Amino acid sequence: MNRRSVLLLLGSGLLCWPRPQDVFLAAVALHQQGVACYNSAYYVQAESYLISALHLYEQVKGAAHPETARTLNALGLLYKEQGNYPQAEEVYGRALVMREQTLGAGHVLVAQSLNNLGFLYTEQVRYQEAQGLYERALLIYQQDATGDHPQSGSLLNNMAILSRRQGNYAQAEGFYQRALALHDASADQQAYASSLNNLAFLYKEQGRYQEAEGLYERALALREQALGGEHPDVADSLKHLAGVLKALGDYQRAELLYQRALSLLEGRLGPDHPTVALTLNNLGHLRRLQGQYYQALPLYERAWQIWEHVFGREHTFTATIINNLGWLYHLWGQDERAEPLLRDALSIRLQLFGPLHPHSVQTLKKLTECIGHLPM
Repeated sequence: MNRRSVLLLLGSGLLCWPRPQDVFLAAVALHQQGVACYNSAYYVQAESYLISALHLYEQVKGAAHPETARTLNALGLLYKEQGNYPQAEEVYGRALVMREQTLGAGHVLVAQSLNNLGFLYTEQVRYQEAQGLYERALLIYQQDATGDHPQSGSLLNNMAILSRRQGNYAQAEGFYQRALALHDASADQQAYASSLNNLAFLYKEQGRYQEAEGLYERALALREQALGGEHPDVADSLKHLAGVLKALGDYQRAELLYQRALSLLEGRLGPDHPTVALTLNNLGHLRRLQGQYYQALPLYERAWQIWEHVFGREHTFTATIINNLGWLYHLWGQDERAEPLLRDALSIRLQLFGPLHPHSVQTLKKLTECIGHLPM
């Protein structure tokens, strides 16, 4: 029996070792193997290792211990990447409570849990809850260090994403620049690449395409060097770089990058993952720009099906795809189909963002134009 089989049997409870120290060391090895699989995007294997580690930690350390919380936190990251948000929230919440109880409310690992749960809430458009958690985490880091805490780069990135989602681009850029400086100083190349990617996305949203292209290319090179060519983070850089090329009118290069990203993501994450839907939406937009409406339609419809299943109807991604599909029908000359979709998208965006947010304004303009083409 090889070492991997022994560890998994021990973690499942089918094999028992008498000494607690042996059990603890096995749990550590399982946790490390699970994290390694997660970092390589082998998510099914990662879950198996981490759940086995969790069982062992609970056996030898009890249900409330920092090591148990560490594995719960890793499981939360895994479930978030898989798009399993209810399960991620459950294990993140357990890790947070456990860390507060065992380490104290002001510990930096409590700040890590607050940050992770806050990002999950951001993805679920629970912005007010996310903001409260981020503020608590930032206060912990500020009390632990002078200036930006060395471990606060992820928090600053996530706060920037929240600011960008709410349309506060100046604040978002400030957070991103602070995160970049921290990650550059720490020599954490993967974190630095993520910060470059995020700042580039902000520039793209502002129409600063040349600046965005340069940052995306740097992020892609760093990720390929660190992770290889088949990692989902590489696909993330590919699709974002393709988006800038699309905006610059280089449709041929954009098409190649989107197709490479889509193939990679479907192979590693499965065909129904929300990140796959994002790439489908982007590829549909590229088709639409080239007047290939018939080819764009199934891409948009598949993205809509995935996002509504994962996030529900009242979500910014769902509103985005409904908006895009409505505009496709308008350009196609089918305003009787476009008008109810654009009304639906506007209703969701008004509820989520209010009337002054750029997304709401954009959809209102499209709906007004569409109504103007309907027969009286």
